[in-house]
Amino acid sequence: MSDDLKSLREALDKADEALLQALEKRMRLVEDVARAKKDAPETRFRDKDREKAVLARVDKQARDHGLNPYHVRRVFHQILEYSLDEQQRLLAHPEARDDAPSRRVGFKASREPTATSPRTSFSRRARLSARSSVTRRSPTR
Repeated sequence: MSDDLKSLREALDKADEALLQALEKRMRLVEDVARAKKDAPETRFRDKDREKAVLARVDKQARDHGLNPYHVRRVFHQILEYSLDEQQRLLAHPEARDDAPSRRVGFKASREPTATSPRTSFSRRARLSARSSVTRRSPTR
């Protein structure tokens, strides 16, 4: 690999790190927004007008920076969804923070049917039921 390519990739890595730091800062602000929403119950959880305004602003800024607004808008749409997911998580479980240990619960399914479980899945039963309910008509003469 050439030295030029290597230095360019290192510069890209630094730019990626700056993006991640900016996203981290944004998500800390999102936590503050979630707390503010909790303290103001009359505030709607999702403000679609605000989202539209953010996307319109980003669209214009992308054009000003010579970036493709379509792709920038898609990235920011995902960031907004991530922000809303985090707010919802924090509002549902205020003690839930990234630095708190998380617990995962899983259930192991048995392959053998039991007295209370069906031999087939719901979707398979529905498909079989639909097939049996289709009646064939004899052609009329």
